[in-house]
Amino acid sequence: MQRKVIEGREQRKLVGRIESVHRHSENPLSRSTFVLDVVDERSGPLRGKNQLMSWQPKQFGLARLMTTPRRLAEIADEPIEIEQPSDWIGQWVSITLDAYRTTVGPLAQFCPLGDNGYNDVVKFTLREITVFGSEPDTPISLGASANEIKVLISSLAAAGRSFEGSPSAHSLLKFLGTVAKATPEEIHIFDVGHANFSSVLSANNTPILHFDAGWPIGFNHATYPAKPPKVDLADIVVLSHWDWDHLHGYYKWPDLKKCIWATPAQVLGPGALRIALELDRDQRLISIGVDAYSSEIPRTLGCFRLHDVDPGAEKNKAKRRNNSGLALRVYLPGGKLALMPGDADYDKIVARGNRKPDLLFVSHHGAAVSGNIVNPRNRNGRAVVSLGLGNKYGHPCPKTLASHEKIGWKLSMTCEDQARKRGDRIVK
Repeated sequence: MQRKVIEGREQRKLVGRIESVHRHSENPLSRSTFVLDVVDERSGPLRGKNQLMSWQPKQFGLARLMTTPRRLAEIADEPIEIEQPSDWIGQWVSITLDAYRTTVGPLAQFCPLGDNGYNDVVKFTLREITVFGSEPDTPISLGASANEIKVLISSLAAAGRSFEGSPSAHSLLKFLGTVAKATPEEIHIFDVGHANFSSVLSANNTPILHFDAGWPIGFNHATYPAKPPKVDLADIVVLSHWDWDHLHGYYKWPDLKKCIWATPAQVLGPGALRIALELDRDQRLISIGVDAYSSEIPRTLGCFRLHDVDPGAEKNKAKRRNNSGLALRVYLPGGKLALMPGDADYDKIVARGNRKPDLLFVSHHGAAVSGNIVNPRNRNGRAVVSLGLGNKYGHPCPKTLASHEKIGWKLSMTCEDQARKRGDRIVK
């Protein structure tokens, strides 16, 4: 895939939500990557969430800041005390990016939304950041121009915090009927670089559903496969959580927009909210969660088990987000059980019974996990890591992979390893 990397020559002002923070190493002084879901500062104010769909794609983007949490706090226009890197997650901010290398500051990258997603990368220098908190209130006075940014941020935060899909009866019945009646035969894990995209297939290789539909954003262009995989589309996508490496295929494969999407009810930044609104407009979005519209959907559907993921008392905000989504268990021929956790820690998956899986999709691209690693049912358990070498987040964690192997999992990866070349993997 062709991709442009250019140097920004004009100042840009953006507002949005910090979605993730990835420390580059275990060194406490290590730099971190902060990923933001943003819109142009001149977009607002947002008068009703549906107005967001009328904004031009070029108003949306994903930003990447590379610095230490302490340095980012120092750049803030008002002093801010954030102890842990993950405490930045969920913060709504405005940022000013200067033309590349025209001022002193941390490196920033910006991926504007194009026809096929967030692929091109523009380099800037971070000049300043203003933090509005994780739940910004709408200012009382709307007259002062200084409040316009806060009005925009507050309206975006409110829309993303309260959004739930309202699917048609047809979409609900199709979702329930398709999943409940299907007989899965095997699971196809696509090589999509540093992202997650899997398809559960029937005996005639017809896709029943996709679990996640990821494609790397431009920051991780080095992990793109030479040729994108050929995806035979299913009617249903089950999304583990609203992170872009699980979601970006929405733009890469446009026909995915015709699918019914069953997604967790989570707080959304503006770009993710745009997708949710588009799906909801076409009555193809089923929100699943404790307080969500479709919380009464049965969790047991034929050979499939849909599980909530519970963040519980987790203090790390990155872990709380990954552990507030959906996980999937699939029963294959011969009684084999496959566990698909997304990026969740295994012990946060709310599941009845103690049945151990035979097949495992290793959580979070092999990154560090909290709690115990799930044991295989026997010493022949097979585990697959969806991974792109050279990714910007430092995945996988060697200790995590070794821990999987120690308890009996036989690992393979979609990236190149000592045993095989990179490529799709099939488990059955």
